[in-house]
Amino acid sequence: MSDVQNIFKLRKEGRLDEALALAEALYARIPADPWVIRAYGWVLYDRLKAALASESEDEIFLCSGKLENLDIPEEDEILSRQVGYLLSQASQSARKFKRACSIDYNGNHEEALALFREMKKDFSGDLTTYHRAYGWCLYKYLKNLITNQAAGREVYKSLLDEYFTLQPEKPSVLHSSLLFLLLSHFKDDSDFLRKWEKQMEWSLFREEDFDSYAAESGKVFPGLAERSVQALAKAILSGGGNDEMDGFQRTLDNALNKFPSNIWLYYYKAKMLVRLGREEEARNFVIPVIRQKKGDYWSWALLGDMVDQTDPELAVSCFCNALMCSSEEKFLMNTRWSFGRLLRQQGYDAEARCEFESSIKARRDAGYDLSTSQMLISEEAWFKAAPQKDNNKPFYKEHAGKALEFVFGSLPRFKGCFVRTFIRPDDPRKSLRARILFSGTEGSLVAGSVRVQNYPSLKDAQPGQGILVTANPSDGMKIMEVALRETAEAYDILPWQTGIADHVNKAKNITHIAWSRTEGGLLQGQPYKEGDFVRVKVMTKKEDNRNFPNEILIHEHTEELPSTDLAQPFKGKLKLNMKKGFGFVGSVFVSTGLVTSCGLKSKDGSTVGGLAVPSFNTKTGQWGWKAVDISLQNVV
Repeated sequence: MSDVQNIFKLRKEGRLDEALALAEALYARIPADPWVIRAYGWVLYDRLKAALASESEDEIFLCSGKLENLDIPEEDEILSRQVGYLLSQASQSARKFKRACSIDYNGNHEEALALFREMKKDFSGDLTTYHRAYGWCLYKYLKNLITNQAAGREVYKSLLDEYFTLQPEKPSVLHSSLLFLLLSHFKDDSDFLRKWEKQMEWSLFREEDFDSYAAESGKVFPGLAERSVQALAKAILSGGGNDEMDGFQRTLDNALNKFPSNIWLYYYKAKMLVRLGREEEARNFVIPVIRQKKGDYWSWALLGDMVDQTDPELAVSCFCNALMCSSEEKFLMNTRWSFGRLLRQQGYDAEARCEFESSIKARRDAGYDLSTSQMLISEEAWFKAAPQKDNNKPFYKEHAGKALEFVFGSLPRFKGCFVRTFIRPDDPRKSLRARILFSGTEGSLVAGSVRVQNYPSLKDAQPGQGILVTANPSDGMKIMEVALRETAEAYDILPWQTGIADHVNKAKNITHIAWSRTEGGLLQGQPYKEGDFVRVKVMTKKEDNRNFPNEILIHEHTEELPSTDLAQPFKGKLKLNMKKGFGFVGSVFVSTGLVTSCGLKSKDGSTVGGLAVPSFNTKTGQWGWKAVDISLQNVV
């Protein structure tokens, strides 16, 4: 057996000391032999690996030095790769990094953090791995301090500052976790948030950071990205300059497209535009928002906040509209407080007192603490002198008009009628909806439905009552506002149509009224007998590309004759089919039921007459006539 083979055999048997002595002696004699180098290299590799495991500094220094000087053949890729990796682990910074990670893993984050800091200037390994481990150590240390309240805010801020100097992977769980701590504890620190605005760029968030999430209670919370842009918007509005606010507009616009239901994003954008002196742009931005969110109190309150200094009367009207929207009181308490201050400034002391009292009650009911000003307001002289009111609802109605005109005044108004309220069977919220009908552009009739809570004027409307509909023709006739109007008669936008009761189904208790050969509608019950002349007002509606049956909204007896195409008098000789019981008068069919009810008998020379209506024969595909009334019998 050759010496090289013997070295590999001793190594395999774990006799490294003997293998090393033989390899060094052989290498000293023939240092250029590739197989000698391989045998010597693998023995040194095993010795260095064992030294690293036992943390034997002298052995690590000795073996790593010899391996670094060994000229391993290029073709031996495995040995080169394994030795290279092991030497990287044997460096002082790598061993310190490993020790820091181990200490951090065992829970001593402060000691580990000290080691990570020592390595920062001269770490020679993979920097991304180092920054990731350093960042997680910082996070765990900071989280423990916060949980145990073991330090103050300045310490927390310094640790966050330290993290933001690192370069771990972004986006990542680590980065999102640090941002969550930042927003949880410094969302009201304008300067600190703005300092690290670049760390909250959207490209640094994971996909899941854009999703909202539900707590165990079922309450839904915004995701990290949404919370970040909202907090930044507030911080920039609070402490940023004009350039900063102007530069943030694109981010806000992107956020509004992504999170269209976040009311604060609308609020901060509008406020920034006003602060930048772009009042007209602010109004142009807010008005479409209110048109889209007209049933949400916050949209009106937003406009009220915007104009409270420049147009207090309009602001009052805006808050009136806000408080006429349906919402839980706990959401209205801040709006009521703002409105109370505005009312006090405008001299409406009784109304201001009412809003303040409602706000305080809602705050207490929700379990919130009162501020000093809220606790002391009832002791102010004006408050005590102001008359007490149960609510301000009449005041809201009286002053709501100016804001409505401001928002909807440029849109066309269409005459319409309220039909009825209903609840869609597939609506999980069981929202009460109102069916309305109004005249659209070019004389067309539009049938639509709206949620009653978004249109307070419809709450007490009666079927057929006149309404005035504000709609946006450029947005598919989207309904923006509905107001009541005085009318002389029910459903005044619909014409009367004269028809005839052409069929009564006693078994199903329904009556069919026809007003043309191809159009008709059903009535529940039997208010008319066949042959009665009836005038009707009818609604034909279409929703979601579906046609619905004609609906008779109102009907009554009439002496007016329908068209001759719809009803014809007849007179002639009766011919009966004695076996089947029906008969004919000329081409007019007389049903068995009518023959029986009128006691008709076929006699030579007997003549009968009455009224006939069109009847469609499905077998022949042709129209004929059928008798609905026999008024003449036995006429010779």
